Amino acid sequence: MTVSLPLGLTLESFTRQSKLFEFLDEPGRQRMMDLAQRQVFPAGTRVVAEGEPGDSFFVILRGSVKVSVDDFGQEKQVATLGPGSFFGEIAVITAQPRSASVTAAAELELLRFDKVPVLDVLKAYPRVKELLAKMGVRRSEDTLEKMMDLGNDPTPNPDA
Repeated sequence: MTVSLPLGLTLESFTRQSKLFEFLDEPGRQRMMDLAQRQVFPAGTRVVAEGEPGDSFFVILRGSVKVSVDDFGQEKQVATLGPGSFFGEIAVITAQPRSASVTAAAELELLRFDKVPVLDVLKAYPRVKELLAKMGVRRSEDTLEKMMDLGNDPTPNPDA
């Protein structure tokens, strides 16, 4: 499958700017790109929801997303991601439910990679799978830290 990339972006430059693809050699990058499905979402569209099964992951080609988590019934934004960033890989690799919701902040163009074929490719790259899992742990730790920071409201309570 040939994926159309945004103007001025070559497959080589795209795969080099995305952390996910940086871990793969050229044949691995090509195998992954052959799996890609292009998707477009209007601003405000929820791409994935926290808690749902992770059957795919995404790489942002154009636009940006807001990443949010449920903090005891309140949605808290913990990150904004732009072109070259990827999300959803933790749920794909670990078979855990999605750890955050992701919403299009502006019109969004993504590459979608489905779980089963990706895991098949990664069998040939066990080190990449291990590195992605470690990145996922770091991302989860960062999210928890941000949630705790967001929960510490520096505004004094006048009734205290």
